[in-house]
Amino acid sequence: MFYASAKHLSHIKLRTGLPAKHILNRISSGEIRSISVRRDREWDGGDDIRLLAKYIFPRQYGLHNVFTCEKARGPWPFKDYTVRDQEIHSQGTKKTPKRLQSVLPLLGRLLNGHKKLDYDATLSRTCPSKLKMTANSTVDSSVILELMSESTQPSSTQLFAPDGHQINTSAPPIHKQTSPKPRFAEFMCSHREVISFVLAITSSVIPNELWGSAENYKHVSKRIAEFIDLRRHESLTLHSVAQNVKVLDFAWAFPEHNGNKVSKRPPSDANKARELVDEFLYWYFDSFLLPLLKTTFYCTESSAFKSRVLYFRQDDWLRLTEPLLDKLCSETFIKVPLNEVQQDIEGRKLGYGQVRLLPKETGVRPIVNLGRKLAVKERPKDPGFSINQMLQATFQILTFEKQRNPSLQGYSVTDSTGIYTKLKQFKERHRSPDGRMPKLYFVKLDVRACFDTIDQGLLLEIIQRIIQEENYLLQRYTQVYPMVGKIQKRFTGYAIPEDETLDVLTLASKLATIVRHTVFTDQVVQTFEERDEVLSLLEEHITSNIVKIRGEFYKQQVGIPQGSVLSTILCNFFYGDLEASNPFSFVNDPSHVLLRYMDDYLLVSTSLSAAHQFLEMMKQGHPQYGCFIAEDKTITNFEHIAAGTVVREENYMPWCGLHVNLQSLDVSIDFTRFQGKNILNALSVDSSHRPAASFKYKIMRTARDRCHLLFLDVNFNHRFTVLCNVFENFLLVAIKTLHYLQQWQTDLAKHHQFICSSIKEIIAYISLVIRVRTSGPLARTLGSKCDIPTNLMSWLGYQAFFHIFASKKPHLGRISTALLVEMRKSQYRALRDTSRYRRVIQRGKQAISSVYI
Repeated sequence: MFYASAKHLSHIKLRTGLPAKHILNRISSGEIRSISVRRDREWDGGDDIRLLAKYIFPRQYGLHNVFTCEKARGPWPFKDYTVRDQEIHSQGTKKTPKRLQSVLPLLGRLLNGHKKLDYDATLSRTCPSKLKMTANSTVDSSVILELMSESTQPSSTQLFAPDGHQINTSAPPIHKQTSPKPRFAEFMCSHREVISFVLAITSSVIPNELWGSAENYKHVSKRIAEFIDLRRHESLTLHSVAQNVKVLDFAWAFPEHNGNKVSKRPPSDANKARELVDEFLYWYFDSFLLPLLKTTFYCTESSAFKSRVLYFRQDDWLRLTEPLLDKLCSETFIKVPLNEVQQDIEGRKLGYGQVRLLPKETGVRPIVNLGRKLAVKERPKDPGFSINQMLQATFQILTFEKQRNPSLQGYSVTDSTGIYTKLKQFKERHRSPDGRMPKLYFVKLDVRACFDTIDQGLLLEIIQRIIQEENYLLQRYTQVYPMVGKIQKRFTGYAIPEDETLDVLTLASKLATIVRHTVFTDQVVQTFEERDEVLSLLEEHITSNIVKIRGEFYKQQVGIPQGSVLSTILCNFFYGDLEASNPFSFVNDPSHVLLRYMDDYLLVSTSLSAAHQFLEMMKQGHPQYGCFIAEDKTITNFEHIAAGTVVREENYMPWCGLHVNLQSLDVSIDFTRFQGKNILNALSVDSSHRPAASFKYKIMRTARDRCHLLFLDVNFNHRFTVLCNVFENFLLVAIKTLHYLQQWQTDLAKHHQFICSSIKEIIAYISLVIRVRTSGPLARTLGSKCDIPTNLMSWLGYQAFFHIFASKKPHLGRISTALLVEMRKSQYRALRDTSRYRRVIQRGKQAISSVYI
C-alpha cells in the first residue's frame, strides 16, 4: 500500500479509483472479452458477471486462493490476484456453482454501480484538494521548493489553503520550546476524509444486499475505519473482520427451496455460507479497498509522525514533489539514456534502486530503496537479492577495519555507550574533589545536507587507504537469545584477514563478556573476498549508483545514497578523515570533548576561546569535503557574533534526544521533542495473535532503551538526576501502557486483574534490567555505580503508574486502588514519606507533561 506511484489516464489527468488492470475496469472497457473461452457465441453481460464471480469466489471454482493453497516461500507469501486471466483460460469452461446462482444478479448490480460512479467527483466532495490557490489554479513551483525543501534559511513565502487562510512557511525560531507543525502537514488528507471517501465509494458500488444486513455493513464500516487508522507494522486480520458478522443475514449465501427461504439451516449449510462470506470479505479488503487506496492516495510515513500512516491525494503529491524531483534530478542526479542503462545494468553486479521522498519536519528527504529484491532473468519467480544484501560482505569488512582502528571514525559516537564513555572521561578529568565542575562552554551544530554533499572521489580515496588486507575471510554464525519472554534469532557474520583464524568457540568466549544467556551456532559457511573486488563493488555503488525516478534512469553524481546499508559507516569514515586534519588538531586537548553523532556536533570545553575558535572554523566550512553547517541550527551558551547563532538561556543543551546540563554535565532524556506530538504515533499495537503477550513484550522493549548507564550512573550524574531519570522512564512507560491498552477498545476496568499483574511484571522487569546493566562488564570497566535500592525503584514505578492511571483517567479506579495498595506494603514503609522524593516526582511530572496527549 505504501509509496504507490500515480497512474495516468492521459498526459495531464491522473486515474482515481481502481487501477486500469482491475477486473472491474477491464470488464467495463471491454478488454476482458479477449479471454473468452466460448467460441460458439458472442461474449455477453452474463459472461462478465460470471467472470467477476471467479475473481470474488475463486475457491468455489477450484482456482488458486488464500484459503486452501499453501503460501509461497520467499518475501511474497501471498499471490497477486489482480490479473488471473491465464489461470481462468487454462481451466476452460466451468459451470457456475449452484451456491453462487443467487449472487450473480448482485454482482451485476455491483458492476453497473462501478460503471456509473464518478470517482473524481466523489473524491472532490469527500476529500478536496489541499493545493488550490485563492488567486491561481496552480501552485508556483518556486513556492513549493521553498516550502518543502530542506531549507536552512527562514522563508517568508505565503501559500493559501483551500479555505483561503494563509499558510506561513517561515521557519520557526529555534529557541521556542513548542514543536512547529511540519510544513507538509497542511497538504495531508485526514483519516476521516479518507474514510468518508472509501465509504462513499463502497456504498455506491457494493449493493446493500451483498452485506446481508445494515448491521453487518455497519460492522464492516468500523473495520474499514480501523484499517485506515492502522499505523505501520500493524495488521487487520480476516478473523477480526468476520467476527460479529451475522452469516445468517447473507441470504445469497444460502440455497433456496422453491423460492422460499429455509428458517433452519443444517451445519453444512452454515459452514458453506461462512466460506462464501469469508471469500467476499477477503476480496473486498484485498482486491477492492487496497487498490482503491493505492490508486487514489500516496501513502507514506514520516519522521515527524513516527508510525502514523499519512495519506496525500495522488494529484496533490505529484504537484508537491514534481519541482523537488526536478531539482533533485538536476543537482544530485544526471539522466542516463535508456540504451546505456540497459548495457550498464547487464554488466553490473548491483542493480538499480527506487527513489522516494520521505516527509520530515522541515520538508522532504530523498530515500533510495536498496532493500528491494531484484528479479533474476534466468529465474523470473526468484526474487533474488537486494542491493543491501549484496553489500553485506563489504559492510562486515568495513566494520572489521573500524573495530581494528576506531580512530578512523574521528569523533563519531554511534550509540549511548560511546556518548557515555567520552562524557564520563571528560567529567572525571575536570571534576574537583567536592564534585563541582568548572565553567563549561557548549557548541551544538548540524552539518547541512550531510549525505548529499560527500565528494565521491575523495571518499573512494579514503576507503582505499582503510581496506588494507589483500584477502578477507568471512564467516557466519547465529545468535539465539531470550528477549522479554520470546526467543530471538539473529543471523550475523564477521570478517577477519585471510591469514587469521577465529572459530565460533573463540568468538563466543569473547562475546560472553558482553552478552548474556546467548547460544552461538556456527553456520559452517566461509567465503573469501579479495580487496580489488570489494573496492570495485564500492566504486560501482558510490560513483555509479543507478536509480529510477518517474520511470526514467538517473545516475547519482554527488553524495552517497541514503538507504544504503553502508551509508552510515561511509559517512563516519569520510568525516573521520576530515577530523584528522590540522584544523581539528586543537580539539584533541584534554580541556575539550567533541562528539559527532552522524551530522550533529557537540563541543564541550572549559576554554571560551577554544569554543569560539571551533565555531569560527565550522562556520567557515571545509569546501574540500563539502562540509558546511546549518547556521540557523547552531546553539551555544555564550554570546557570539555569528549570524543565526542561538544563545541557550536554559540550564541544559538539547542534543540528539538528550538534555546535557550546562553546569554539571548531567544527562537526561529530552522530552520536549514530544511536545505537540501524539504518543500513539510511536506505538504499534498487535491485536491479532496473542495480543496480551505481544503487549508486554513491546512495552518492555521500549523501556530497555532508557535503562543505560548514561542515565543511571551515580558516579557520572548526580543521584537526584538518576532518580529523576528512573522515574521519568517509568512515567513514559506508563503513558505508553495506557495508550496501548486503550487501543484494544475494551472495558479496561473489567480486566483490572490482568492489567495490574502486567504492571507488576513491567516494573519488576525494568528494575531487573537496571540492576543487570549497572553491574555488568561495561559498568565494572568504567567504574559505574547505581546505588538506588530495588524497593525504591519499584516504588517509583508504582508512583508513575498511579499518577498516569489515577489523575489522567479517573474511571480506572480499581486499577489505581490496586496500585495504591501495592505502594502501602511493608517493603515500602520507609518510603511512604514522599517529601524526601517530592522534588523527583514533581520534576518528572513536569518533564513528562508534554508527552501525555
